[in-house]
Amino acid sequence: LREKQLQASPHLALLSADFYHKELRPLLAEWMLLWLRRRQPLPVKDTVVLRYLCVDVGAERAQMDEIRSLSDSQLKAINLCRSWLSVLLPHLASRVHRVHYGLLDEDSPTWSKEP
Repeated sequence: LREKQLQASPHLALLSADFYHKELRPLLAEWMLLWLRRRQPLPVKDTVVLRYLCVDVGAERAQMDEIRSLSDSQLKAINLCRSWLSVLLPHLASRVHRVHYGLLDEDSPTWSKEP
């Protein structure tokens, strides 16, 4: 918050995509890995999965071959996690206006103060 990467009011919101991809995405990828491993065992190393979840382009060919060797359902789950981490979560976390969430309507006393 001190570095102006996140906003605390009216709710926690992401202000810097660079901060998200450098600092938060690797941490969240570890949580995704826990979720993936709990769903079903993965026959690849954690480092391979984490690199795939955290790197957008240019993954090493050997790692890509390991990812491609997964079953159809495992590959779908990993790709879902990667999409969630790279696109959906940063988009949702950067939404500031409370109306977008349905938390504020025109009858609210603070409606006139909203941008």
